[in-house]
Amino acid sequence: MAETGKIRTFIGSNSGKGHESFKNTLYDAENMNTVILLKGGAGNGKSTLMEKLARAAEMSKDTVERVYCPSDPGSLDAIVCRGKGFAVLDATPPHAFEAELHCLPEIYLSLSSYIDGGISSRREAVREISGELCRVRAQADRALRAAYEADSELCGEVLTYADTGVLSSIGAGLAGDLAGRAEEGEKGFRPMRRRFITAVAPDETVTFSETPFALLEGKSPETVAVRDRFGLSPFLLGAAADEAQRHGCEVWGFFDPLVPARLNGLVIPKTGLCILPEELVEKADRTVDTGECLSEQSMAQLGARPEVLLAVKKALLDEAEARLGECLDIHAGLEAEYREFTDFAGLDALALELAAEYIL
Repeated sequence: MAETGKIRTFIGSNSGKGHESFKNTLYDAENMNTVILLKGGAGNGKSTLMEKLARAAEMSKDTVERVYCPSDPGSLDAIVCRGKGFAVLDATPPHAFEAELHCLPEIYLSLSSYIDGGISSRREAVREISGELCRVRAQADRALRAAYEADSELCGEVLTYADTGVLSSIGAGLAGDLAGRAEEGEKGFRPMRRRFITAVAPDETVTFSETPFALLEGKSPETVAVRDRFGLSPFLLGAAADEAQRHGCEVWGFFDPLVPARLNGLVIPKTGLCILPEELVEKADRTVDTGECLSEQSMAQLGARPEVLLAVKKALLDEAEARLGECLDIHAGLEAEYREFTDFAGLDALALELAAEYIL
């Protein structure tokens, strides 16, 4: 795992609708010189190769974004070195990615040649492990879908009574004053950088709580904590993001891993503004409760239903994380099958070659 204080994110999530990805917002192609799309299987050395390149970039004083796998938060899915105009992505399923314009700037790199032909002797073992992995993964996905359905039912019921305009006004006000004082000069819409900093992961929920503050690059944060039990944060955060973008500010948006369409945090680096879920904030300058848009009468009409649905959702997420833990153990067995047939010395040499060509 990367050191505390580094920029760590996820661009994929184990969501209620299967694997979701924000890879299309990972980098701006026109600002990149080279993007390597790695192709390879389990235990093929993709994550290790990316970590070596990330460290080389940091040694050359570049800021690196490390993007981790939600199904294995100790393993990299991508690195982005914007100062060098260089990125590497794991482009194999379930996070398949293909070049839009081959060599402009994306290039393919297969690691299959670093696996010895002797792996053929393990064909049946690999097939059996892969089948077991698919079976347990399907169990995890069923629990995630059920949790998503409970969440959707909860939000649907709450929205019947919510005055979301109250939250939009608060959000626009939070961003407006700061963005107005920190104009970037060039106004106009700038696409949001979409990420997850929380993952429904093996055995537990994993959060990179330091990432929003690492994005500020030394600027003093103005931190707003959002207390949101019912999934209403997008009305607050969407208005804040729109206001910041109207002033030409770059916005990093953080989304709910179970419901990837739901914005639940954002950072505006130019202004230092961080609006984050309450559970990610140690010390807040201000706290906003999205429940402010629900009257006492509305809460009385909702009764105990929201608490019941929240409990159901939590139990299902716990089940999904347990099954993802089993998947990670099975995947470790799959990687072990390949390990003795992998040319690690060759991969080390490849890392040095790529670093020399694209980074140093």
